[in-house]
Amino acid sequence: MHRIARPLPALTLAAVLMLSACGGSVEPSGDEPTVPEAVTETAENGESNGDGTGAGPLEGTEPVPDAELPGEELSAYFSEADGVAHVVGVAHDDPDGGLVVRGVPGADGEELGALPPTAEVTLAGRERVLDDEGQGGSWAEIRLGDGVGWVSTQFLGYLPEAGQGETADFSDVPPAEDPLEIASGVGIRAAERQQDGGTPGEAEWVVAAVPEGHGGGEYTVDVTGGMGDDSVAGHRYTVVIAEAGDGFELTETTSLPICLRGAGDELCL
Repeated sequence: MHRIARPLPALTLAAVLMLSACGGSVEPSGDEPTVPEAVTETAENGESNGDGTGAGPLEGTEPVPDAELPGEELSAYFSEADGVAHVVGVAHDDPDGGLVVRGVPGADGEELGALPPTAEVTLAGRERVLDDEGQGGSWAEIRLGDGVGWVSTQFLGYLPEAGQGETADFSDVPPAEDPLEIASGVGIRAAERQQDGGTPGEAEWVVAAVPEGHGGGEYTVDVTGGMGDDSVAGHRYTVVIAEAGDGFELTETTSLPICLRGAGDELCL
């Protein structure tokens, strides 16, 4: 899955169990973030069909009995049945079309489709953690129509309600001919700031959503990692960009915390 950031490696069984108990982070590796070349619109709900416009809701499968699922049962951040979480940290132009949903936990599971990078999901109440040989990492079961599917919890979080964001100062981001350069500039600076106050693990960023027509409007930037806090995964920025002369300029930026345990009115639980 392509992300405009350093990808986090899959968590081992021991690492996930430690995270669920006391919090922590994993050191990522990879190339420096780059500014994306392609821009597509992202739908808020349903399956992404590759051009970002969405293709209607995904259809899930029948729940698989616990005894037939890979890995071990885990009760951590995404085990509350009917809880509402959000897809985070996935690029708007991801080549898979968004966050891949599978029939069972693990990268070898049947692919059911992909959720858009800013989709909201309803949890089905089960989590599993896989060992190293089973692709690693933790997975959460989500509801899809009359069925279910499984997604990597690396790309899930909880967000406070919209409208409760705090103003963020990115006045040092210069105007540009391409508005995506401005959104990317916010991501780069936000990741640097987040990393400055964090502990093990590097902050990474993606442009998760762009407005129709790739012009002025609201862009969504997700920054995750580098927090050193088991209740906060990072921040989601709403970046408002407007036309100015022959190009574009940043007019406003607000941020919401990306929470791991759940979100209250303004803060993470």
